[in-house]
Amino acid sequence: MCNRGDDLNVSTYYLHQEENPYGFFYKFKGFSNFGFFLDILSNKRLYAAHFGELNDPMEGIYQSQKELNNEGIGKLKNKKYEHRICSLTKDPTNPLMWAFYADNGFGCCIKLKLGDGMKPVKVSYDKTIQDLTNSNLDAEEILHHKLSQWGNEKEWRVITEGNKEFVPISINSIFLGLKISDEDFNLYKKIIHAIDSSIHVGKVSISQNGTYNLEADNN
Repeated sequence: MCNRGDDLNVSTYYLHQEENPYGFFYKFKGFSNFGFFLDILSNKRLYAAHFGELNDPMEGIYQSQKELNNEGIGKLKNKKYEHRICSLTKDPTNPLMWAFYADNGFGCCIKLKLGDGMKPVKVSYDKTIQDLTNSNLDAEEILHHKLSQWGNEKEWRVITEGNKEFVPISINSIFLGLKISDEDFNLYKKIIHAIDSSIHVGKVSISQNGTYNLEADNN
C-alpha cells in the first residue's frame, strides 16, 4: 500500500505546500471518541474551542508595558472568550503530532480545505511571553501567539468571532495511523465511504530513512 515512489514525504510535501500555502490543511484526530470523528465526517465541520480548552496552559497569556486596571483586564479576557480557535497544520508527517493528537498512531489525519470565508492565520512562536504594546493590545492578536516550545506543530488557526463553534470544511483524504491493523483499516474505510465515497482513504508508512509517508492520493 505504501513505500511507493510517489508517496508524500517530508521533502516533497514542503515543496508543494510552499507553492500553495492556502491550499490544503491537515487536522489530526483520535478515534477514542468516535462520535466526534463521525460528526466531522457527516457534517463537514471542525469544532472550534475556547482558548481555555486547549492543551497549552499558557494559551492566551500576555504581558504588557501598558498599565491595565481590573476593569480593562476583565474586558480583554471577555473579548478572548468571544473568539474560538480551530487548530490546523500544514505538516501531516510529523511523528510528534501523530503521537499527541492522533491517539499515538491509532487515529487519523484529515486532509481538508476550509469553507468559503474562513481566513486562517499562521501562529507566531515567541521565545518569551508576548509583550503587547498599546498598538496591539487586542484579544485576537493575543490568540495568534504561542511560546516557541510549540513551534514544531507549525500551527495555523481559524479564529472565529461571535462564539461560533464550528468551522465548515471539505474533506479530500483521510490517512489512518501506523498502529491501525489491516482489519481495522478496512473497517474504517467502509465506514468513511458509506458516508462519503469521494474521500480518499490512505495510511501512514515509514520509509527506510525514518520519515513518515502518506499514501499518495494523486490530488
